[in-house]
Amino acid sequence: MSIATAIKKHRTARKMTQEALAQALGLQRVTIASYEGGTVRPSLDVAHNMAQLFHVSIESLLTGADLETIEDTSRV
Repeated sequence: MSIATAIKKHRTARKMTQEALAQALGLQRVTIASYEGGTVRPSLDVAHNMAQLFHVSIESLLTGADLETIEDTSRV
C-alpha cells in the first residue's frame, strides 16, 4: 500500500476531514490532498507528526501494513 493510500485510510478511519488533519499538522488542506493524491510525499517530520496523531508507528504509516491486516481480518 502506498503512503498516499495509508494517509487517507488513517484519516478516514478517524473520521477526520482533510481540513481537520491539515489544521492539526499546521498545513493547508491542499497539501493533505496532494499527499493523498500521491503527487507530493510528506517530509519525514510531517510523516512523524502524522504517525503520532494517528497513534501508529511511522513504519506503519509509510507502509500501511497495519491497515492491510485490519482489512484482511474484517473479510473473514
